[in-house]
Amino acid sequence: MIQTGVWAWHHTGIAVANVDEVLDFYSSTLGFEPVFEARGMTDLISQMTGIAGLTADLVQCVSPVSGQVLEFIQFKNVPDDLDDRYPLRPGRAHTAYLTHDIDLAVEETIKAGGVQLGEITDFSEGRAVYCADHNGTVIEWEESVEEKTS
Repeated sequence: MIQTGVWAWHHTGIAVANVDEVLDFYSSTLGFEPVFEARGMTDLISQMTGIAGLTADLVQCVSPVSGQVLEFIQFKNVPDDLDDRYPLRPGRAHTAYLTHDIDLAVEETIKAGGVQLGEITDFSEGRAVYCADHNGTVIEWEESVEEKTS
């Protein structure tokens, strides 16, 4: 049994220097199609990371080949002395997973030697939080009660 209640891999997020340039590249070379966009994120991204003043432009795209979702995030106002575990600098990435119980997922992550980064944050899609394993690899937990049936 999976202790965290994970039931799906949701997306892989990649921090980028320019979200529009990356979107153009992945659309034209690999056929990725945008499925979600959030420009000018402020309070929610600051809360989730725990970094005051952080802003972001975010685009999620789906692959026509695999159905995998890539999330490109251009973070702005990133502090120079940022802890390297945060997936905010261009080239850093995280994987995101759906769980039925985000509190349990965070608890199990910490029990296994990981840490919570930022706060559990309420988005319109549900609650989410960044964590890191004992090696610094970032995991995003997203709480969702509805499993895919197809």
